[in-house]
Amino acid sequence: MRLQDWQNRFAALVHQRQLTPFAWGAHDCVLWAADCVQALTGVDHAQAWRGSYSTALQAARVLSPMGGLVGVATAALGAHVSPLMAAVGDVVLVDNADREMLGVCIGTGVLAPGESGLVCVPMTAAIAVWKL
Repeated sequence: MRLQDWQNRFAALVHQRQLTPFAWGAHDCVLWAADCVQALTGVDHAQAWRGSYSTALQAARVLSPMGGLVGVATAALGAHVSPLMAAVGDVVLVDNADREMLGVCIGTGVLAPGESGLVCVPMTAAIAVWKL
């Protein structure tokens, strides 16, 4: 369930991270999605493995046993739904340049960490959505 002031909390997090570059274990797509969920709901689904990796290989070793991106999102938020059901704040799996990543819906786009800060991928690239 979303917190009463979720919109303000989400806007503040986006503002805080808009220029934060991608960094494994600090500001990657999984932690970004988890941070957004925490801002909107107050629940930190990444608490058990937060701070446990700092490279792509370490991330794979942590996330693979959980089923990768889909498994992590499903364990935290339940079954995914069609991208047509997405609303602002929902977690979204997108295909960005032939690479899957998690992000958060902002309407017609999905925000996710990029090289120089948050990037917006069009919702047309969405593969699955997890409702909050």
